This record gives sequence, C-alpha cells and structure tokens, in this order.
Amino acid sequence: MLESEGRVGGRIRSDRRGPYWMNWGGHVYAGGDSVTSWLLNSTGVDSVPATGSCPAR
Repeated sequence: MLESEGRVGGRIRSDRRGPYWMNWGGHVYAGGDSVTSWLLNSTGVDSVPATGSCPAR
C-alpha cells in the first residue's frame, strides 16, 4: 500500500472540534439516490444500515 499523507485512511477521518467530532469521507453515505449508491450498485456491493451509536474518543 502506498499512502500520500502522513497517516493512513485517505479522506476518511474524524477531527475533533472542541467537544464534538467532525466525520469526513467514505463513511458518510448520502443514500439511495447518490453517486455512492450508483458505485455500490454497479459493482455488486450491498449496503446495510448500521444501527446503534459509535462515538469517537
């Protein structure tokens, strides 16, 4: 694997903003009528809802 930045993950990351976390990148899915949905469907990848909460610490 080659990485162009000083950390792995590319555009997927979480940044702390005071007491809150800003989540960026591929883990944000815009839903059924989006470019991400088209990409998943065209490659045969199924998406499923992730339930619960996952606070970053």
